Amino acid sequence: MFLRSAVGHLRGRAGAHLGVSLPRLQAATGSAFSYNVRFAEADVTIDGRALQFTRTGEQGGQITYSFCPDCGTTVHYRIDTQPGLTAIPVGAFADPSFPPPFQSFYHRSRRCEWVEITAKPLTKFG
Repeated sequence: MFLRSAVGHLRGRAGAHLGVSLPRLQAATGSAFSYNVRFAEADVTIDGRALQFTRTGEQGGQITYSFCPDCGTTVHYRIDTQPGLTAIPVGAFADPSFPPPFQSFYHRSRRCEWVEITAKPLTKFG
């Protein structure tokens, strides 16, 4: 699978699909939920210029986002409490046939009431 920024300056190839409903992610994505996939760092190759932004999560962990300096698209991010993994927003793949999520975090506690994830099987957390 290939990923790219909106203007194509940052590219990669990836070698856990999940949806997250979390207020801070909702603010960061501008959406009611975030749909990401995680890969072992060894299975991801990323080329091109990137800038980084690090924020502190609700439980104190550090999340470092890498984004295209020309268009601002977040292409991948790493979470310090999940060493060895690279998370990629599914939209970065620009592939409408991308497989559906199989896990949903904060599904009951923080999800907007009108969001319904119907993918099967779907493991729900929170």
